[in-house]
Amino acid sequence: MSNLQRMTNASYGIEKYLRSKGLKSNIAFVSKITAKFLKSKGLPYTNYNPRYKGLFTANICNAESVQENFEEFKQFVETYKY
Repeated sequence: MSNLQRMTNASYGIEKYLRSKGLKSNIAFVSKITAKFLKSKGLPYTNYNPRYKGLFTANICNAESVQENFEEFKQFVETYKY
């Protein structure tokens, strides 16, 4: 499995979880919430850039780090201020 496929699968899992909580699962929202989570943990993250047209968008780049800390991400989503 390629790196992009693995990252995309991780991003899909995050989107699926957010949909189950009744939240938006578009690229912009997922990118922003994952970046805020990673920033709060002191981990490296990629910010959302709406002008970027490539495959490695912020939600895809941040997905693997979030998946490694998914239980903490669930707690972060519960306390997230919308």
